[in-house]
Amino acid sequence: MRHDVELDDRVQDAAESAGRPLVLLDARLRPVAWSIHESAADREGLSVVLAHSSSWPPPSGSVGYVPAAGAGTVAVIALGDRGATAGHLAVRLRAAERQLAAHEITRILRAGSTLLPALLSRPPEAAPEHTVALVRALVAGDPDAAAALVEESLISESSRYCAVAIGARPDLAERVTPAVDVVVGFVHLASTASVVGATGDDGVGVLVFPRPVVVPRLTRLLAEPRIAGVRAGIGPLVPSLTQAASSYDGARRVLRATLAAPDRHPVVASAADVGVDAWLVEPSCTVDDLPRAVAVLLRDPGSAPLLETVETYLETGGNALQAARQLHIHRSTLYYRLDRIRELVGVESIDAALRFELAVGIRIARLNGLASTQ
Repeated sequence: MRHDVELDDRVQDAAESAGRPLVLLDARLRPVAWSIHESAADREGLSVVLAHSSSWPPPSGSVGYVPAAGAGTVAVIALGDRGATAGHLAVRLRAAERQLAAHEITRILRAGSTLLPALLSRPPEAAPEHTVALVRALVAGDPDAAAALVEESLISESSRYCAVAIGARPDLAERVTPAVDVVVGFVHLASTASVVGATGDDGVGVLVFPRPVVVPRLTRLLAEPRIAGVRAGIGPLVPSLTQAASSYDGARRVLRATLAAPDRHPVVASAADVGVDAWLVEPSCTVDDLPRAVAVLLRDPGSAPLLETVETYLETGGNALQAARQLHIHRSTLYYRLDRIRELVGVESIDAALRFELAVGIRIARLNGLASTQ
């Protein structure tokens, strides 16, 4: 965060004129400067703004209101310059206020107008190309990148590092980089802890923590509306930053599994959550790579009900009556489908070896999009 003493003083002057504590935000709702927050309630509200404002949706008009858990409601007032939003002022509502009165908004805007010249003259944020390049090199296995990240105090020394892969469906791919920014921004604003992040050329985001990941916290951060649909895979802990590439490889496998089966796995998942699915997802997999029995079934025009039938039959331990009930079909229909499966595969019975081949092969097909999911 850029520190500008002159702007800090101007924000304090504006707060005195407005008669209430103010937090100046930039056009992307990131904190820039803030006035003195004297009371305990005001300081609590300040903590919420500093930790969460960058993930809030921008106000749809000149003023928006954001519920701030534990700190009441925060008003976000747009500061404009010739029709363009140059920044915002965040103001915590007092206990008796439901919204800001019109005269209060006018007074705050009048005070805030004095901040516009300094806000507009701020030099642009330096693009973190250097950090991004180091993080990309780190997860590619470059030991020099690990040394540089520590030497430049971008990440602390630790005996436990963990990489997280961030991704989304293709139609939500543009949310990956904002998700990385939300997590990194939260850590930097809410604490003095370190974390580094970047988005790779392949569109997959990466976070590297010098500590185990707190899953509930990461889950809450990824639940922000503007990045909804983004998911995370957590890699194993490694004892050295030079081994971050290994953790990231594991994280990517977990991410692929949770993206392939979102109804089965949590938004933030580890290898323990996804189990064997982490090893069954292979983006380059084709029908030709599957076990022969499954490939034969997939190539049949009537494969969908046959796959569903054999899956249910195997899941019920070969109990035909129970399988028919779950499929909502008559037992004779089930037997007909099983006969058709044996005919296509070219066997007289579905023995233990074939059951295993079908179970694993169909799971691989579903995870890799080669067979429609149920």
